[in-house]
Amino acid sequence: MKFARPADDKFKDIDWTKGYKGIPVLEGAMVTLECETYQIVEGGDHEVYMGAVKRIHKTDSAPLVFHRGQLVQLAS
Repeated sequence: MKFARPADDKFKDIDWTKGYKGIPVLEGAMVTLECETYQIVEGGDHEVYMGAVKRIHKTDSAPLVFHRGQLVQLAS
């Protein structure tokens, strides 16, 4: 939720390490995809970034889903 809100330093008080080419990788993330941008496409009032995956890390943690304004775990 912290990254969804405006902030001067979104990484303040967040545990992270340096990943591929020094990009921040969040500690405890269920899955990380470390990418290198190869194309930026205009998409209306947004930009769509295309990336080549350079590193993948995954855990066996149960995923969370944002549903009806809160984070919940999926039922098995």
